[in-house]
Amino acid sequence: MTSVLLSIRPEYAKEIIHGRKKYEFRKSTFKKQPVDHVYISASSPIKKLVGTFRVGQIVKDKPKILWDRFGDCSGISKERFFEYFAGRSSAYAIGIDRVGVFDPPIDPMEYIPGFAASQSFYYFDDTLLKGIDAMVCDL
Repeated sequence: MTSVLLSIRPEYAKEIIHGRKKYEFRKSTFKKQPVDHVYISASSPIKKLVGTFRVGQIVKDKPKILWDRFGDCSGISKERFFEYFAGRSSAYAIGIDRVGVFDPPIDPMEYIPGFAASQSFYYFDDTLLKGIDAMVCDL
């Protein structure tokens, strides 16, 4: 199975961990399939793995329709949502299920040789992080 590391702004990573953000919105979805496991990498200034979740339902639609359906559990303001999707005719909502937390956060460079943060998706085989899931605190 393929896993993916998502770089997420610290404020949104926190919303996921606290259960207020139930969908991660993206302009594109996973190129490699199937992806069922996501590692949350809090972007700068944290730059560490802070948690994990299982991929739920993935919905593609117009941004307005996604907001109408999932805005109340998005963990993002309406204004920021529509700024992010300005000029886009389609968008993706990735369902967030079974969140776990790394406490303390983990430096991905300790586990992924040659790791460099990506603006979108960083794909890897589950065996690369073998043993790291033992550090997850289930919520």
